[in-house]
Amino acid sequence: KEDDDWWKTELKQNTGEEQGPIGLVPATYLEEVQPIGRVRAEYDYVAQQEEELSFEEGDEMVLLEKDDPDWFLVKSSKGDIGLAPSNYVISLDDHQPEQLDEPPVTTPVPAPPAPPAPSVTAPVPPPPVQPILSQPTGSTTREIIADEAQSWNVQEYDPAKKKKKKGKGSLFIGNGMICYGSETDKASPVQQYPILDVTKYLYDGKNLHIEIEAEGGDELSVEENEQLYVLDYERTDGWWRVQKVEDKEEIRRRREEEERALYQQRLAEEEERERIRRHEQEENERKRRRQEEEEEEKRRKEEERRREEEEKRRQAQEAAKRAELARQKQLEEDYKRKEAERKATLARSASKSNRHQDLPKPDSTKIRTWTDRSGSFKVEAQFIDYHNGKLRLHKLNGVKIDVPVEKMCADDIRWVEEHTRQPKPASPEPTPAMPPRPPQEKKFNDRWDWFDWFMLVGIPMQASLQYASAFKAEKLDDSDIQNLTHKQMKTLGLKEEHVQRIQRYIETGKPEASEQELDEQKTRELQIAKDEEYARKLQSEIEAREKPTRSASVSRPKPSVSAPKDVHPDLLDFI
Repeated sequence: KEDDDWWKTELKQNTGEEQGPIGLVPATYLEEVQPIGRVRAEYDYVAQQEEELSFEEGDEMVLLEKDDPDWFLVKSSKGDIGLAPSNYVISLDDHQPEQLDEPPVTTPVPAPPAPPAPSVTAPVPPPPVQPILSQPTGSTTREIIADEAQSWNVQEYDPAKKKKKKGKGSLFIGNGMICYGSETDKASPVQQYPILDVTKYLYDGKNLHIEIEAEGGDELSVEENEQLYVLDYERTDGWWRVQKVEDKEEIRRRREEEERALYQQRLAEEEERERIRRHEQEENERKRRRQEEEEEEKRRKEEERRREEEEKRRQAQEAAKRAELARQKQLEEDYKRKEAERKATLARSASKSNRHQDLPKPDSTKIRTWTDRSGSFKVEAQFIDYHNGKLRLHKLNGVKIDVPVEKMCADDIRWVEEHTRQPKPASPEPTPAMPPRPPQEKKFNDRWDWFDWFMLVGIPMQASLQYASAFKAEKLDDSDIQNLTHKQMKTLGLKEEHVQRIQRYIETGKPEASEQELDEQKTRELQIAKDEEYARKLQSEIEAREKPTRSASVSRPKPSVSAPKDVHPDLLDFI
């Protein structure tokens, strides 16, 4: 409605065609259609198409048209006009609604399905145009003309050139008037002519007198005396473009068949969509259940694996505890045994020390401090004699020792020369041997036991037996201990580590741990290191298996108890 005087309308087709002609109509020629009744909504309805009307249950509406048995044209209390499904409303008039040619579609409870809506491309049929009186011209009054109004989209025709012009427009015929409005030149006024002023017109229609059977392409099969509309007769190939003239009943029947086919097609499409939707829903439900089952199975296996790991860890801890208890018990037994052996050895050494205490002590008035050439070794003793290049000294503990004169410092050598009346050497070379004296026979202590002494020092039993036999064969006793030299002990077959051990004992007087104890200690330390390495490896394997099930942001807590130092052989069952 671009112009208040001229409205653009579509002509309703009673013949059942999908779309009527569209054109301009004088506004003064139109009036609102009168209602033919009232209806009330039985169910809620939401419009599915633009031309439909939404309403709620209980709404009362004005019935404007019910030409279509499935769709009624109604007007709501708000003034909105649209189509409403006929099976969603009930008439409020005294008379019953007309019986339809086809039974209504069976619908489920609570609300019946809406009948097929008109095609989106088909506009809502306008109300019929009521006849009006033509305007009087001059003194003559024309009679009332009431006929069917129609309009067409046309092109202007040039009779001189016998061809269509470029100008397009709409031709309206009805109510005793012929109107033409140009769509090309919208500024030009609408041309109006009374129908009674028309003196000549041409109805371009033909009757077929020969039956024709179509052979393909655009050909049309027609029967004899069938009426046709000529659409294009200016073709140069000798063929005309025509259209069959159908009666209203046939058009209505064809329209109903098309609508029924369209409804069946839409129903089939809706059923297919519903079937696809249900299938997808069932498939999604199966996938969801399958996923839940897989997750449940995964959780079950993870829980079972975790329980197995916990059980294995518990058994390993119990085995480690048993191994630790067994190790502690073994260590206690070894300690008791070694303590008993040590006490026995100390008892024997004490008895020998008591024998040493029985030795005669040196004269305290003749004791002086003797120093070796390097100044690192000093001893307090009484000088007894000088023989064969050796100084015989009597220590405070009663032991007598022989020290080579070349090992003594210059002051000690000078003191010896003064007291023995020997000449003083001119150079730091070894002091010349003193004149030989008649040898004194050594008194051998046959009660001395070298085996016990070697065991006290910490020499292994087998080596102690061997060394004791060699020392006894050389007629050596406890008086020779302080005079033992490195070369002499090596000559008697002692190993280097045993020689060093004996020298440390002579210097300090304190026994060291035996080689067996050192070996056992090394073995224990090595076993502890191996057990710790095995414990770390076992812990790493457990953490590696548990790592995928834990969150990346959570770290494994540090164990409050360190790994056992010794692993019992029972642990091998869990490797």
